[in-house]
Amino acid sequence: MKNQVKQAVVMKIVLYCAPLFVILISVLLIIALTMNNPSIVCQTDTTTTSSDSGSSNGSLADKNSDVGKRVSYIANRFKQAGYFGDNISAIIAIGWRESNLNPKAVNPAGSFKGI
Repeated sequence: MKNQVKQAVVMKIVLYCAPLFVILISVLLIIALTMNNPSIVCQTDTTTTSSDSGSSNGSLADKNSDVGKRVSYIANRFKQAGYFGDNISAIIAIGWRESNLNPKAVNPAGSFKGI
């Protein structure tokens, strides 16, 4: 009789703890897979562009500068394509971050060029 009671208690413990162990193992695995690997180093582009006609001269606010003209051109083209407002702003922000809106920009780490 004592054996049956022990087995019943052990079975209840296993039934309650098994799902917790599965969840705990899953969480630990996810944490382990998403942790930063210190051996991986991001490449930073420290090159500068020459002063060719594709470089970024001027500011975003000045509509007569090279950059101001590019922003206007990009905004007008995307308006014609049916984009508006925040979508165009996001596109310009990404272009500014990636290449300072330089259509002649070259990625030294890959095959993508310009816009």
